[in-house]
Amino acid sequence: MFGSIAEHFTQHSEAAATLLLGILGAVTYLYTWFHDREHRKHDNYLALEFQSMRVFQACVDNPEIPLYLDGKDVEPTERQHIKEKTYWHICQVLNLFEIIISYRKEVPKEVFATWVSWFHELGTAPRFEEFWKGEELRSHYKGDLQKIMNAALQLYKERSGDFEADDDNYANELKAFHDKIAKIMGDKSIWKHFDDSHTPYEQAA
Repeated sequence: MFGSIAEHFTQHSEAAATLLLGILGAVTYLYTWFHDREHRKHDNYLALEFQSMRVFQACVDNPEIPLYLDGKDVEPTERQHIKEKTYWHICQVLNLFEIIISYRKEVPKEVFATWVSWFHELGTAPRFEEFWKGEELRSHYKGDLQKIMNAALQLYKERSGDFEADDDNYANELKAFHDKIAKIMGDKSIWKHFDDSHTPYEQAA
């Protein structure tokens, strides 16, 4: 069989050249596509990092926002103003969360896993429910983000009264959250990233 094919191409050099050019074209296309895709992933990662820095800067410029979210008391005369600023801040953060969830395949795989702890931090903030449910923010977002934030909120509600007395409580809760999100997203790399990042140095060496 292969002998007859070789003989055919020997007798028909134009066909052989056409086939070779076709193969080279396909290889070039695949290489360019893969290279461009990796380049896009890198650009998307940088764009997300820049957006996250804007969120962090907003907290630096408006420290009353994270303090309010954390349940700290505020002056009655300032409460409505701070609450409104916090509302729009949470919207900005949730919009960013939805982007990373929707386009998680367009960034390096480990990048999404690093954001899971940020989902947890917002979802377990003492006053998050005031906006997520009280202001019906949850209805503005897609199902995956709703499931993720609901999982964080549920863990917060299950905390015992002495939760903050032991640092292990927080670590265990964060691990449980990563496990939940891995199941929601169908992505084992999420809990693997958490386990790897919490491996003691002496075990990793």
